[in-house]
Amino acid sequence: MKNLTFLLFPLLLMCFTNVSAQNLLPEQRCGTMNHAKQFKQNHPGNYPGDPQFESWMAKQIAKQKTQNKGSVVFTIPIVFHVIHSGGGIGQGDNISAFYINAQLQQLNNDFRKIAGTSGDNNHPAGADTEIQFCLAAVDENGTPLAEPGINRINASAAGLPSLPYGFNQLENTVKAATGWDPAQYFNVWVCNLGGGLLGYAQFPDNSGLGGLGPNGGNADTD
Repeated sequence: MKNLTFLLFPLLLMCFTNVSAQNLLPEQRCGTMNHAKQFKQNHPGNYPGDPQFESWMAKQIAKQKTQNKGSVVFTIPIVFHVIHSGGGIGQGDNISAFYINAQLQQLNNDFRKIAGTSGDNNHPAGADTEIQFCLAAVDENGTPLAEPGINRINASAAGLPSLPYGFNQLENTVKAATGWDPAQYFNVWVCNLGGGLLGYAQFPDNSGLGGLGPNGGNADTD
């Protein structure tokens, strides 16, 4: 699972919406590249440029298309950590399972290139990645989740900073306190972000993949 998760992250630089996202300008919607730029500045020489990464990825995709015919579909359990300010389910930051299930379905539509959905396309680079996601059934202790794939966290009750969160708060405090084992779960944090930021992801750390430096980011902040 760990190696599969590391392989996934270069492909999955995506952004998840929050409840106020409709008010953001298009150029404000995803912070992945700003996050990557900041990390590259902090770790010069250990991070690939966009052309190098795209060139390497294109070769890997072609290789996988040749080798993976008839291979097994990998299913990755995903957990959405919904951090809220104490409101009931469906109120404010505490979004309902309806939106989470819709996002999961869209993710699978895209990764599996499911016919008849928005994930299908006629582009020559389009392909079924043979990777799909399911909502985690149990927590880290093996206890069944009341809502599959959802870990609801009252920020105040959990001793976390008040919302909204800036980048440093989320990276240095919130993720470390709330994330589940990244070798067993695909972690997604859903919360109110400050500064007009909708969301971001990071490249993997110590993946062993060509074209990626060893210091892509800690597992705790995947």
